[in-house]
Amino acid sequence: MCTSGWIKTKQGYVIFKNRDLPKNKPFPKNFLKITKKEIYFYDKQKTGYWFAANKYFSINTLTGPYKEKRKGFKSSGTFHISKKVIKQAKSPKEATKLFNKLILEEKIENSRTVLIANEKEAIIIEIALNKIKQKTYNKNIFKTNTFQLLKKLDSKNKEQHERLKNTKKLCKKIKSSFKLTKILKYHSNASVGNICRHDSSETISSAILEKKKTKYILYYITNGSPCKNKYKKKEFKLI
Repeated sequence: MCTSGWIKTKQGYVIFKNRDLPKNKPFPKNFLKITKKEIYFYDKQKTGYWFAANKYFSINTLTGPYKEKRKGFKSSGTFHISKKVIKQAKSPKEATKLFNKLILEEKIENSRTVLIANEKEAIIIEIALNKIKQKTYNKNIFKTNTFQLLKKLDSKNKEQHERLKNTKKLCKKIKSSFKLTKILKYHSNASVGNICRHDSSETISSAILEKKKTKYILYYITNGSPCKNKYKKKEFKLI
């Protein structure tokens, strides 16, 4: 469903996410909150954050491709774990360690991809069947609902792989948050590979956060698709 990524820049980094949800259920209403210490997006159906940042790092999560009902495990999202991590951790490595610990303790059956990043590095975590794989990147990284580390558990969903391919191609020369606003509206000429989705899933919200030295620049659409709505802009600092 979702599309996410991290781009390293000369003065900091950019992290983004298009939030997509299946059309078979009513869409939740999204909210944005900016405090002195945090920025986060959330909805009232889930007790946590689907995109968040403090002054040390940013985090967002995506549904993974692998699905299996397992005895003793619970079907649950991980937004509540992101909330705990953003409030407690003070570096991407510390955040990664805490996220892995919490998801294993809670025995969540749903597969997940997690992106945790700051200006120096991005860490990708892939979780499924109580297995965790992670990798640190020093160059740009992009994710859809595919697995790139737990390859044996990846799906062969053409839409997800085409969307990832298009995201990598279109973001190749992107170096600022503003230019991403056009990319996240992208519609493919083919039936698959749309970054802004209107197929079995719908893009219902979009967030682009850039850290530029000590300043943050946020472009966002709280509720609605990027192709039909104008991004709002906020600038702020986190302490």
